[in-house]
Amino acid sequence: IGGYLWFQISGFATAPNLQISEPNSSEVKTAADKIKIAGSTDIDSSITLNNQPIPVNISGRFEQSVSLSKGVNVFEVTSTNNVGKKTTKVLQVMVE
Repeated sequence: IGGYLWFQISGFATAPNLQISEPNSSEVKTAADKIKIAGSTDIDSSITLNNQPIPVNISGRFEQSVSLSKGVNVFEVTSTNNVGKKTTKVLQVMVE
């Protein structure tokens, strides 16, 4: 019983997992006018991209195509679990 309680409490207290698979670096240079941002998070978490919600499938994967403008484009990807804990990653895309 103690192990089960510890597992539940530790899961409640931790921030969600957030992995970005595309782009494969947090700083990218490109000449393209669009880029795909994709990755995965915990199944019970939601994702926002620059404070706009994006869909997460039942296995926790997400992807969103975004338009780019000349110069530096900054994207903040945030995963929020069902108890409000957050994990955020920032991507910078330089368009030449």
